[in-house]
Amino acid sequence: MGKGNGNGNGNGNGNGNGNGNGNEVGTGADNPSVFATGAGAGTGTGDAPGSKWTADLLILDHLPKEFFQLGPQELHQLFPGPTLIRLLSSQRPWFFVSTLLHGNETTGLKALQQLLMEYGSNLPCSLLLLIGNPAAAAQGLRSLPGQLDQNRIWADGALLATSWAQALLKEVLAHQPMAAIDIHNTTGRGEPYSVITHLNAEHMFLAREFSSNVVHFREPHTTLVNALGEHIPSVVLECGPSEGDEKRKDHLLHYLKALFSRSNIGQTSLVEPGLHLFESQARVFVGGRFAFGPQGSGGLSLDPDLDLNNFKLLAAGQLWGTYESRKDFEFLVRDTQGQDVTAQYFDLSNGEIRVRKPFVPSLITTSVPAAQEDCLCYIMKRI
Repeated sequence: MGKGNGNGNGNGNGNGNGNGNGNEVGTGADNPSVFATGAGAGTGTGDAPGSKWTADLLILDHLPKEFFQLGPQELHQLFPGPTLIRLLSSQRPWFFVSTLLHGNETTGLKALQQLLMEYGSNLPCSLLLLIGNPAAAAQGLRSLPGQLDQNRIWADGALLATSWAQALLKEVLAHQPMAAIDIHNTTGRGEPYSVITHLNAEHMFLAREFSSNVVHFREPHTTLVNALGEHIPSVVLECGPSEGDEKRKDHLLHYLKALFSRSNIGQTSLVEPGLHLFESQARVFVGGRFAFGPQGSGGLSLDPDLDLNNFKLLAAGQLWGTYESRKDFEFLVRDTQGQDVTAQYFDLSNGEIRVRKPFVPSLITTSVPAAQEDCLCYIMKRI
């Protein structure tokens, strides 16, 4: 993970294109007390009526029409940094939805653009919408070079150093939304699944309505859903790969439409039939010289189809990769306490990496940048 100031790219200079006047869906104007304090500077969206800059977070109480016309790589023209859009709908319950915390994970944005266009001014709920990292989206990147992962800044020193994240949490919790939804994509192949940080009936309802595969985790504890899950029912929706995402977008649309029409959050048993509930046990990290497929001389060659094993029980002895010298790469498994448990799960010998004991992996990536920035995969056990 690269070092940086972790504050995204909003700097209060407001260089967007929207004028925020008559080109909106929904409004927060009837509830001015919830506006954050602070004044925008410059021109464009950040100066529009009903717009505020606070701690590098742009807060809008309208949705500019340009929102529906711009793709992920153009959205920074409208929102120069992290942006929270508040859409009030006749005092109906609030929901919080986050998208683009990782700039190359775009299914959430596309689904929300379509859904809000369909709703027009007839929103079935009040909505807090976070556009997390439009600057990284402009370059098709998870995070900008030198920037902290924007889904790893929600606790500890990273939170203290990230003023916009502090402002966002304060703003969201002040509204007491009925639920929080954080939308992501994976960089490996696999079906959509849900992630929760708390094992209770309301969190499980949000997860189970999206997928029968549900992962419970507490580490990394610096994620947005960890921070919000302490206060409100929260879920991460992993929609699968961004590429060819029409089917995944439709699945997400169906979920959001059903959720936004609710006046309360249902409850789902942790032992409901058909539910596949997993507990995150460890993460697999890889570094140095490695590739998915032939590496050439030196380095680690990982199976290019490794991601086809997501949510499958792996057998002892399964081959994950081959190498010539251990000096060329790093391969490490750490449990939720940060302890090195590599030898429990893998055997590295005779130029091969093989599974030592059966386990179920999730979030396997076959992207070198994603593996370098985050991890190769998670190791789980069935609950």
